[in-house]
Amino acid sequence: MSFEGLSSQTLMVTRSGILVMAAVVGVLISFVFYILLVVIKKSSKTSKFQSLPTLPVGPWTFLRASAEGKIPSSFLQWHREHQDTVGQIYKVWSPVALFSLFSSPLALALNKDKLKFVVITDPRVARKFLTDSLTVKPEKIYARFKPLHDRRIDTMLIANGHRWFHARKAMNVAFSSSHIKRMRNVTVTKVEEFMKKLDKLEQQNKDGEGGGAGCFDVGKEMVGLTLKVICDAAFQYQMSDEEQEEFVKDLVLAMKEQQKASIPLRWRLGKFIPTVREARTASRALQDMAAKMLNHYRMMENPIPNTVIDCIAKNQSYDNDHERMADMVLLLIAGHDTTAYSIAFTLLELAKHPEEQAKLRNDLGSSSLEEQLQSSTLSHVIKEGMRLNSVAPMGGARISSKDFVDKETNIVIPKHTMVTLPSVLMLRDERYFPNPDSFQPSRWENASKDAADAFMPFLVGKRNCVGQSLANAEMKTVLSMLCSQYEISVEEEGSRTHFVTYKPVKCLLKARKLLI
Repeated sequence: MSFEGLSSQTLMVTRSGILVMAAVVGVLISFVFYILLVVIKKSSKTSKFQSLPTLPVGPWTFLRASAEGKIPSSFLQWHREHQDTVGQIYKVWSPVALFSLFSSPLALALNKDKLKFVVITDPRVARKFLTDSLTVKPEKIYARFKPLHDRRIDTMLIANGHRWFHARKAMNVAFSSSHIKRMRNVTVTKVEEFMKKLDKLEQQNKDGEGGGAGCFDVGKEMVGLTLKVICDAAFQYQMSDEEQEEFVKDLVLAMKEQQKASIPLRWRLGKFIPTVREARTASRALQDMAAKMLNHYRMMENPIPNTVIDCIAKNQSYDNDHERMADMVLLLIAGHDTTAYSIAFTLLELAKHPEEQAKLRNDLGSSSLEEQLQSSTLSHVIKEGMRLNSVAPMGGARISSKDFVDKETNIVIPKHTMVTLPSVLMLRDERYFPNPDSFQPSRWENASKDAADAFMPFLVGKRNCVGQSLANAEMKTVLSMLCSQYEISVEEEGSRTHFVTYKPVKCLLKARKLLI
């Protein structure tokens, strides 16, 4: 081989190598530019997120207010004090995230924003966020509702994806218009039973018996009433007074401990902690009650089709009865607690404002129940009662699976950020509700769009309350029957606290039967 041939071959190889190297360098440069663009884009969004103001209230202050049952009133006070500086969308130190310091202190030290969540008090943005198809419920918040004896079970409340979709889809038929009418008839029967109790109390008062005779604890009585309604109407089960008392007691024990579920190692060391042992026993009792109701349904010869219990029992998407019972306990709780306290607060407000009570009674008149339920005054009273005393004052919590962008406010909330939408802040905002701390049902006669948008007691979007139609039917039925036949007055207003829900404590009312 000549030197000329060898030189030619070498030149060809060299040129090929240069081309390969140039291609590799080009790819590397493109990759670097791509990374830079991603970093710049993420940095831009992060900077916008970091530019959100932080409410100047520390996490320990939040924790203390929560422990004292004062978080709704305290949060409202802090919001009003700093609203001019923080606006309607801001960050708040998260009491729940405090416990993450034990599991990932370095990560949290490098990014303190992980200790915060975003608060949205703008009704328009809140509705946009809730109706975003990619928002999900954060397990960190809702995990405390898991049954304590088996933390592996996800209920409808917690689950996302397939588990939630099939349970929710199967449940929709149970709240159709025909079933709501049937459940309203059940409510009428239960209210009539309660009215007999009121008549006895009134007679005791006339007889001059001591010890607060003639008074009734409106919170406790409404819990008992709505629990009986949901058991009969949704689960085809007649809960006895003893079972009802035990259920409520076990529920309180279980939920008190579940509020502390985020404390590190508390669950693992539970057998050494008396309150955890009591809570576990209580949770098993709740599941046993659900099992009893499920077995009772299965032994019925002609059960009513498409009721809640019927939908749960026949839904094959459940893996086992443990999942069915977990959802039953959840629906029993959600189906009576919030409705009971909404009715209780509305009765209290009517008792405190006899002129509004008289106005409602005059509008209801002696019409049939069907006609009374159509009363616009009744609707306005219920709305105002729920606005002034939101039983779920912290609203819902969500996490977006993507960056949430609101172009009107130029706000960017990065994906995986915890977001809460406190109803107490929106429903007590004087921009939408003049004199926000006063009971004025007439404000709903010509409510503004902003006021209507702020009113979301059952939330909106795909994860709204599945039983809201039943709750509305119950509230209208109970209030129309009681207010048209009794004059309600306050004996002792008691106090208010927040534990899972916002509720009146030791609020004593009197009912005087009217001559119709």
